[in-house]
Amino acid sequence: MSKFIKYIQLQLKVLFKSKDQLIICLITLLSILFLFFYNKQKSMEEIQFRKEQYPYSKQSLEKLEIKGKAPNSEDTLHKNFIELKVNSKAFNRVYNISKELKNFGSTFLLKDELDSLKYYQKDPLQNLANNPNDLNESITSFTSSGGKIRLYRTGKENLNSKLIKERLEPESVRYGCSGSLFLISISRYISSFIGLFVVSWCGIRKISNKYEGNQYKLFKTGFISKRKIIIGDYLVFLINVLIFLIMITLFSLIITTLFGYKFRGNYPIITRIKNEITLITANEYLFKFFAIYFFVISILFFFCYFFSLLLKSGFAGSLIATIVLAGGFYTGQLLPLSSYNPLIYTQPTKNLIGNDLRKIGIDFTFQYKEQGNDFEYVTGDVIFENTSYYQGETLGYKLSLNLSFEKAIVSLMVLYLILLVISTIL
Repeated sequence: MSKFIKYIQLQLKVLFKSKDQLIICLITLLSILFLFFYNKQKSMEEIQFRKEQYPYSKQSLEKLEIKGKAPNSEDTLHKNFIELKVNSKAFNRVYNISKELKNFGSTFLLKDELDSLKYYQKDPLQNLANNPNDLNESITSFTSSGGKIRLYRTGKENLNSKLIKERLEPESVRYGCSGSLFLISISRYISSFIGLFVVSWCGIRKISNKYEGNQYKLFKTGFISKRKIIIGDYLVFLINVLIFLIMITLFSLIITTLFGYKFRGNYPIITRIKNEITLITANEYLFKFFAIYFFVISILFFFCYFFSLLLKSGFAGSLIATIVLAGGFYTGQLLPLSSYNPLIYTQPTKNLIGNDLRKIGIDFTFQYKEQGNDFEYVTGDVIFENTSYYQGETLGYKLSLNLSFEKAIVSLMVLYLILLVISTIL
């Protein structure tokens, strides 16, 4: 057996015999369990919010008939002044929504949402002169959440049409509980700069011990060359990170399966390709994410290696390396030709999908229909959430840059090879 293989085996034995490693694994598993219940609670809150907007039974709606009464009448049944005339189109819609919300994957709800968006997009300017105060309030509640109705409607049309065609039940991407969507939710955390620091430190902390003090000099003058040391350390680091990611994936799938959720790898995900809002499957998203993540974590290792040697501390080296990576990400957005800057791709979730954490909300449009001396006062409504996601607001869109998965792989690979060569000659 070669000295190089023996060196790798020695490093792995040191790593896996560590009690700290077991503690880290337990903390990680508990964090995943907490995140699952958090997602489950938040997704249930969003479903409950929808139900609260239509708390009507057939009997309660049949009693509702408003004639000649102002919208602010004390007789209004709903806090948002939804007033419906019996047997009107609005009456039937609200009753059907209330009934269909018991089956959240209902095709009726998906189609109604698209119809409401069409009405919302058309109606506000038409009614602005007649109802400026109410309408201004209505528009503000959507736009204050970052809403752009044309983009939001495009994303929803693409997604809902696909869900109807494939007969899939809609699910929150930011609070996903099925196997693939829960992994997408986790990807946002492990690819954040805090997540990258934790992963890199867990992967390099035992390896970096020999960089402290004079131990590294003893290794360089020992039985193995410096080049093999750095390559061996890099492979041990990758093995450690790979085991860490496999553990996260398997535990996530076990949890989601135990609670009755399927994997749903074919679930459509909204992204933006060549500045066009489009759909990819959850499987394709996860493939692209982990492909980019591999190069990001590898680049971070070499930065950790450089700074650990310089500072004689693995922890300080990992911390400074992560700060440098974050600095390159944010300052790189301001430079020309930023689409070719590899550090701008170090946040793969932001490059692949949009996301925000604003609460779910509802917007109303208003319409009066005169009938002699009486009038019928009805409202149209749009429930909105995670507007950045449905609008396809990826990092490239926000910066007006042509960022792509292909550019990410090429630019990150070039930086990776440069750092690999430099590390073997330092």
